[in-house]
Amino acid sequence: MKHISLLFVSIFAGSVASDAAVVFADDFSYPDGTTLSGRTPDVGSGTWTGGGGWKVNGDAVSLVGGSDSVYGYFTSALSAGQKLTLVFDTQAVTGFLGSSWAVLSLFDSAGNERCYIGDPGGPNTCWGAGGSIVNATTNDSNQANTATYTYDFDTGAWTFSTNGGSFSGTGAPGVALDHLRIASGGTSDYPAGNMKLGGITISIESTVVPELKVTAFTWLNATTCQLAWSGGDGSNDVEASTDLVAWVPLLHNVASPQNITVNPAIEPKRFFRVVEPASP
Repeated sequence: MKHISLLFVSIFAGSVASDAAVVFADDFSYPDGTTLSGRTPDVGSGTWTGGGGWKVNGDAVSLVGGSDSVYGYFTSALSAGQKLTLVFDTQAVTGFLGSSWAVLSLFDSAGNERCYIGDPGGPNTCWGAGGSIVNATTNDSNQANTATYTYDFDTGAWTFSTNGGSFSGTGAPGVALDHLRIASGGTSDYPAGNMKLGGITISIESTVVPELKVTAFTWLNATTCQLAWSGGDGSNDVEASTDLVAWVPLLHNVASPQNITVNPAIEPKRFFRVVEPASP
């Protein structure tokens, strides 16, 4: 009986991990007493816009006085196949993590607030995050802190952490975030809250797909072999060829491992490959 010559080739067609692109950043290194509104961030589209209450002192910005808000805009919006990472630092200031609220918020391209992080106000005097794409209540009451938030456009998966702990979950997917707001407010019972920011960085990177690799080939019997692989998006195509030029689909949208039936009398030579992504 003739033996079958088999060559296994894995093809990686997912996105490759790349350095994240910074779409917004400001370290607030302005002269003391500078009003933030109208200033140009280190990275961003245009200038800070909004009220005039945010003042810079000692390379940090904090609201002084009543309720106020200022907006900053990304150089590009979050889109399909991407993940956003927000990192910002806070310093201790009277009024932060008090009864009134003071937060950094992320907005979509339609102008809707979709995420807020900071002091949610009310009876909660610890860090929190909320909105349609995050929900986390912490026990962290440290005013001097670093907050990190990530959001995956395709899946809605998010992570949120401060120095006091980390959280994760899944919110609404497909939100095209493209600008932020730093704001504070209060009620008749509580004065406006304060938040002192030492720096903000927002970056966007391609979603990383694990590299697709063939991991095993096993003969189950004289006419059946098993092909196994790892990586990719989990559902891939198996194709065959006799000349490594023309490829014929064998299995579509399947997970590893898969059995392949062969006929040594008809197919003395055959090559196989796993491809990603699965074709329609």
